[in-house]
Amino acid sequence: MNFQEIDELVGSRLENRFGSTERRDYRVLENKKPELFKGYGDKRGLMYLTVVSYDLYIDVNITDKVILSFRKDDDKLITVHSDFDNLQYKLDIFITLIDEYIYVIKRFNNFNSGIVPQDLIRLNKINKILDEV
Repeated sequence: MNFQEIDELVGSRLENRFGSTERRDYRVLENKKPELFKGYGDKRGLMYLTVVSYDLYIDVNITDKVILSFRKDDDKLITVHSDFDNLQYKLDIFITLIDEYIYVIKRFNNFNSGIVPQDLIRLNKINKILDEV
């Protein structure tokens, strides 16, 4: 895959899955105002920023490689590094991990609020097993 295909793939996948996605092309921004970007060097490239929820964000940096980061405020929760050839596979895994993280956090929050999920109640499990037999 080339740079343009990677740009389109990442942009469309994030936009379709999470909605509003901001795209910043630091190569163009640095050429416009180089005094603002002194010292960035190899960091200049393309960046996507997506808000997943109130304090959860996705950063995707595309230079000669791709760095996918899922973070809570400034703390990185998941980071995946990829080259252009493996990006589609790793992007699928990355999005799946984010979905699983959100699912687990929701279950913990419900449990802490005193709401026990139906699939954890033993009687429901026994009834399900007996219904299948």
